[in-house]
Amino acid sequence: MGARGAGETGGRWWVALAVAGAAVASMPANAQVSQIVFPPTLLVPNYNHVFPGLTESLESGADLVRAWTAPAVWYNPAGLVLSSRTALNASLQGYEATLLTGTGFNEQGAQVSNFRGVPSFVGLVLGEEVIPLKTVRFGFAMSNSISWSQGINLSSTSATRTSALYQVNSSFDQFQAQAAVSWAVSPKFRLGFSLSVPYTTANNAGQLTGSLRSSSQAVGSLRTVAFSGYNFHIFPAASFQWEALNWLAVGAMVSPPGLRILRGGSLTLQAVSNSASASGNSTQQLSFRDTGATFNYEIPAEVSVGFALHFGPVEVELDAHWYLGTGPYDVISSSVPVYTVNSGKGTAPATTVSSLPTQVWGTRGVLDFNLGGHLKLTNLISLHAGFYSDLAPANVPSVVYRTISLYGVRGGASITTPSIAGSVGLGYQFGTSSTALFEVTPPGVPPQNGAQQKLTLQTLSLLFSLAFFF
Repeated sequence: MGARGAGETGGRWWVALAVAGAAVASMPANAQVSQIVFPPTLLVPNYNHVFPGLTESLESGADLVRAWTAPAVWYNPAGLVLSSRTALNASLQGYEATLLTGTGFNEQGAQVSNFRGVPSFVGLVLGEEVIPLKTVRFGFAMSNSISWSQGINLSSTSATRTSALYQVNSSFDQFQAQAAVSWAVSPKFRLGFSLSVPYTTANNAGQLTGSLRSSSQAVGSLRTVAFSGYNFHIFPAASFQWEALNWLAVGAMVSPPGLRILRGGSLTLQAVSNSASASGNSTQQLSFRDTGATFNYEIPAEVSVGFALHFGPVEVELDAHWYLGTGPYDVISSSVPVYTVNSGKGTAPATTVSSLPTQVWGTRGVLDFNLGGHLKLTNLISLHAGFYSDLAPANVPSVVYRTISLYGVRGGASITTPSIAGSVGLGYQFGTSSTALFEVTPPGVPPQNGAQQKLTLQTLSLLFSLAFFF
C-alpha cells in the first residue's frame, strides 16, 4: 500500500469514529455497551514468548530434551536428575523496548509503546549433597510464565473538522510456583513430574473519544473502560527424556487443562455523548461498575515433543508445542445492570436499565516451534542462538484480546565455571496483525477500516542471567 492509500485509510477511520458519536442518541442502550463503550485492549494472550534460564533463553527456549539444571523445572522436570550438585539459577533483570507502527494511524512513524524489564525466574535443584539419592532429584521454581504490557496514545485532527483520541494501557501476566521431581529409570532414560500453581492477572485502562463539527451540527462522544481480573489455577505435568543414541536424544511433556480454583474481577464503564444543533441539544450518559465481575482465563492442555542432535562441540534442538483449543467461553461477565440516562431539549431525563453483554473469547489449537543450539568454543565460553514462533490462538473475535502472531530470534554468549555461570545476549521479536485497532461504526453503516489497517509490533531485548553451583 502506498502513502496515499494509508492516508485515505486513516481519514476514513477517524471519520467513522466521529460519525459513531452522532449516532449515539438514537441507539439502544444494549447496542451502545457492546459496540461503543468497551474500547479494545492491547492484551496478547499468546503462549510461547517467555524463556527463562541461563542459556535456555538465548536458545529461544529449545530445551525440552536437554534441560538438566534448575530451569528443567520449567522446560522438562525429567532432566533434574542430571544435576549432581545443588544449583540456584536466577534470570536477572534485562530490558525490552517495543516499537509500534501501523497504517491508518500515527502516520508520523514508529513510537516506543513500551519499555520495561524482562520476566524473571528463580529456580533451585537440590543436589546429592542435600538429598543423598543418586537417581532422584527435587526442584522448585518461581517464574513469570506469561508477560505482556503495552500502551498506545494516538490522536488525529482532519481537515473535515473531525478529531479522535485513542489511549490504552494493557498488561497480562502469569506468575507460577512449581515443584518437580525427577527419576532416572536408567542412565539413558528419565521421568519427571511437576505440579504448578499459576496466578494470572489482566489489567486494562482505555479511553476512546471522537468529535465531528459541521455548519449545522456538533457531536462528540467519550468512552472509558477500567478492568482488572485474576485467576488461580492448578495443573500437573508428566515428562521424559531418552538418550536414544550417542548423537540423538528425544523428549516429551504433557499437561492437562488447568483447573481453576479461585477468580475475581472488577469492571467500570463510562460513556458520555452529546449533540448540538439548531433544533436543540441532546445528551446521553451511560454508567456501569461491578467490583465483583467474573473474569475467566482458560489454561489449555499442552503436548510437547522434541529431539536434539549432538556432534562434538555443536548441539541443536527442535521442539514442537501443541496447545489444544479451549472453544468459546465467557471472559468477562456480570449480573450488575447498566444505567443509561437520555436528556434533550424540552424533555425530562429518562433512565433505562439494560444488561451488560458478556465478552466472549475462545482459542484454536496452536502449534509453536522452538529451534536453538550452541557452539562450544572452549570449556568456558559458548555461543548460542535460536528462533521461535508464537502464533495467535484466537478463534473468536473479541475486543478483550488482540490477535497477533509473533516470531523471534535470540543470540548471545555464556561463560561457565565450576561455581558460577553467566550469559548475555540480544533478542528481536516481530509480528503483524490485520485486525483493526477498533471499529466503532454505527449500526447499518459498513465498516470503514477493516483489513486495510495493520498493526506491527517489534520488540528489542537485552538479556542476561546468572547461576550459582554449590
